[in-house]
Amino acid sequence: MPSLVPSKWSSDQHKGWITSWGADHHDPKLISVCNALSYMGVGRTLFYEIVKSGDISPVKIGRRTFVVKSELDAWIANLPRIGGKA
Repeated sequence: MPSLVPSKWSSDQHKGWITSWGADHHDPKLISVCNALSYMGVGRTLFYEIVKSGDISPVKIGRRTFVVKSELDAWIANLPRIGGKA
């Protein structure tokens, strides 16, 4: 009997789920605010101060709020370096 799972799907298990998105599944474009806090290493208050400054612009999908990961990466890359090196 042929498999009902499309061949593009990986047979790898991740926390009990079959992964079907390849590399993009492990590198999402949008992350939740909660995950953004962990990713940035900041608290909720500082996060929303950064949002208010305009450096990061969250997006809404339904009732959920997400952050574009590339904006977080750009924000992190532009942080001042210790010792004055850019």
